[in-house]
Amino acid sequence: MPNIGARHHVDLETLYRLIRWPSAPGEPGARERFQRLRAAVPRLLEDLGLANILSMDNIRVLDLMAGGCVGGAALSAAFAERGKTVKLLCVDRRSVVEESHSWLEAITPEARARIEIEARRGDVTRLPQILKEEETWDIALVWGSSLPHLSPYELLLMLAGLREVQPSHGVVLIEQNNLAPRLIAGKSFREVYVNGHTLYIYKEWDHKNGTAVRLVYELPGLKYLGDDKVKFWDVADAAAQVAVFYKVLRMHEFLDYARVWVIAGVYPRASAPAWRELAETVGGPA
Repeated sequence: MPNIGARHHVDLETLYRLIRWPSAPGEPGARERFQRLRAAVPRLLEDLGLANILSMDNIRVLDLMAGGCVGGAALSAAFAERGKTVKLLCVDRRSVVEESHSWLEAITPEARARIEIEARRGDVTRLPQILKEEETWDIALVWGSSLPHLSPYELLLMLAGLREVQPSHGVVLIEQNNLAPRLIAGKSFREVYVNGHTLYIYKEWDHKNGTAVRLVYELPGLKYLGDDKVKFWDVADAAAQVAVFYKVLRMHEFLDYARVWVIAGVYPRASAPAWRELAETVGGPA
């Protein structure tokens, strides 16, 4: 991966606490997101042409860049309430992922008994290294517009690794806000931006990684927290990468915390760039 030089990167634990993103069970708005998504799952799968998933008796769900795992927990709850047995693994670099088990308190005891939740801290660009060889996952989620944390190289590595841990019927669902059109056509890019208790100041464009670099300060007091990189994804660009690793590509507009898009990749390709090969090419973890 191109070297962006030595920088002090903002701590994501601190950043998400300050912007108050509703992901973990105890955060404001998180339970509302959970209940809304849980109720919407059958219709969402139908709209994406994936209603056949509901015919499976045992479903293994992998939630990537999960945060507090609101997406994976809601999907698993919807399955369990329909009599399915669910294994859910939530993966994130942050310790908040360890709170994922608390979502079981938000569902009925009958559904709760059908769900097994595991939380694991790790880097999603290293999936073949952080997942056990015998583990395969029917459905993978990247929920809550998490892609801006990934450069194009990092998304390639995540998808390449994911393809290798899914069965032939595997599905990936990526929920993402369509950022590039909003910033360009909507002219909403701001060099100075306040989000919750943080202040962002645009610093520079990283041409090698395709990301904006922003200085992040805590409010009030203007304590410097570090630099933040962000990729302003166009959902079509992300979908094109998904198509490299999955045979079928589908897209659907969906209402979550805002109106977003869900990209579905179905049936991992038997022949696609291997994770280790890509890791060597783009300088990632080998």
